Amino acid sequence: MSSPEQSEEEISLSADEIILQLQKTREWLNTVMVDYHAKLESAKDSARPGNNIDQIQERITELQKELLDASTNLKQKEQIVKRMQLGECLSQNLLSACDGDQGAGDLVTRNKETESLLPLVQRQMELVTKILGIHKAMQTMHVTVGCYQKDRLQMMKQCRELLAQAEKQNEEKQQRGADFQQNEEIQDAKRSLEEECSKIEMQRHVLQGLILGSGIHWAEDEKLKKLVISLGQPLDL
Repeated sequence: MSSPEQSEEEISLSADEIILQLQKTREWLNTVMVDYHAKLESAKDSARPGNNIDQIQERITELQKELLDASTNLKQKEQIVKRMQLGECLSQNLLSACDGDQGAGDLVTRNKETESLLPLVQRQMELVTKILGIHKAMQTMHVTVGCYQKDRLQMMKQCRELLAQAEKQNEEKQQRGADFQQNEEIQDAKRSLEEECSKIEMQRHVLQGLILGSGIHWAEDEKLKKLVISLGQPLDL
């Protein structure tokens, strides 16, 4: 069975190990932050036309996720260290109270101190449980945010593809219009059609004038009336 001194040494050693791990985690987190900012600046500098914007945004999202994970783990480890430090303090008091070499008066005093510390232990357990619950909820929210970011990137990618298709169709339409204007055969056919339309218009006007000047009562004949009216309307091809 281990002695109180051995228990104190084990608790102290465990706390020292966690503190050392926490220091290493802080150093790693600082390295991650420096690397993140460096890559972010590099991504901004390289975000020019012709570069793969989707890959850059996905990399930025991954770096942000790594940074958030590291920050969350660091906060959790800090809470563990605080818990270990408080537990070490409580253990030292409890072990001191159990020392058989104490006098009767000191033992009564220690027992009272121990009883006064019991609510703190209970409160500590409640806080640890609450912190773990909050940490679990934060992890769930982090996963949800990651899914939303992934969906947002996918939607942005689809919007860019649709915009590129619309621009391509507009360019093709403009190119067809330019080709139409530059095609000599089409322009010749267009001029010929305009000339024929002009001749037809002249013939319609002549025919209308002949009917009106002939003295025929065209208004009394329904078919002739429709003909005269139609001759006065613009030619619709």
